[in-house]
Amino acid sequence: MCSFRAPFVIVPQPPFLTVTEVIVSVTVLGSSDGTSATEIAKRIVEYLEGGRVEAAGRSPGRVVELPSPSGGTAAYYADAAGERPGRWALVPDGLAPGSEVDTKVLAAYLAGLDPETGAPLLEARGSSRRAERVRERQPLPPIAQEWLTSTEAALVLRVTPSYVRRAAKKASKARAEEAGELRRRDDGAWELHRSLVEAIDAERKVPRVVAGYDLTFSVPKSVSVLWAGGDEATRTAVLDALDEAVAAGLRYLERHALSVRVHGESVPATGVVAADYLHTTSRALEPQLHHHVVVANLATAPDGSPRALDARQLFRHAKTASYLAGAELRHQLTARLGVTWTEIHNGIAEVEGVPKAAREEMSTRSKEITEALEREGAT
Repeated sequence: MCSFRAPFVIVPQPPFLTVTEVIVSVTVLGSSDGTSATEIAKRIVEYLEGGRVEAAGRSPGRVVELPSPSGGTAAYYADAAGERPGRWALVPDGLAPGSEVDTKVLAAYLAGLDPETGAPLLEARGSSRRAERVRERQPLPPIAQEWLTSTEAALVLRVTPSYVRRAAKKASKARAEEAGELRRRDDGAWELHRSLVEAIDAERKVPRVVAGYDLTFSVPKSVSVLWAGGDEATRTAVLDALDEAVAAGLRYLERHALSVRVHGESVPATGVVAADYLHTTSRALEPQLHHHVVVANLATAPDGSPRALDARQLFRHAKTASYLAGAELRHQLTARLGVTWTEIHNGIAEVEGVPKAAREEMSTRSKEITEALEREGAT
């Protein structure tokens, strides 16, 4: 599969799923280096569009000759992100499912902005908006008063009072000799000495920005070989079958994995925005059919309030979605082309009749990984 490039990818911590094990993988799209949400969204859209953002039309890609399963050579389009426009997979009111993606609208949602007004859709609670304030803030001005409440300190630091309280407790514990910089008044309110406020400001780190999640639906290599070496009717059938497989996996995730947290509990969400892009090559420019379903990191809670997604559910349900998508893909290709399959292992089977040599010939990145592991003496 191809992947987004730094600095706007955050590799998820275990447990996470890789394409070698399942059909569906989940990648967190964001940054922890201070890149703004707007810039992250722009880069994501540019990647998905394959450089087709310009109004000059859709790039036809480059024609590449490769061995066909039946011998001889077959041509396919490398770098063909322009195989077709992106489509809306999940949309709020006002957008039609399956219609062509408006890149400006997608970029706005990924940046957490209203596409019509540009207003933030999420409150600034440790997310992209705070990251922008940290990056753009001026040096802290001198603080006249000796003691500040958490609310007063929050106004000075341009963060929330809860952030100040957490940072103050952490700072006072880390610097035990200066624990006297934090005190509680008779009325129960916290007060911070100005030196502690200044220390919090100096130690603040740019928070992680999460613009969205990339659900990558990939096919076994033999299916990509079948597509690349087939005639026009075969290629169309393979792409249509993959569309149905992606739809099946996404329906499951929509029912079970798209949620938000309310009072610490994960609850179903509505108003989720997702765009579906078909890509047909790997980074090695070899045939590798896969869909990027990019889900913006915002949704609507049952009470109507906008919230960030609870990503834990996406990771928990990805493997089940993989099995469902894989089963649907096999069913569709058998029904459309009459193909048969090898034994299923971890939800994946290969098309019978596609030589192993052909699969290996078009798996440069897998060979590079294997060779690197061998050099390190690892498996």
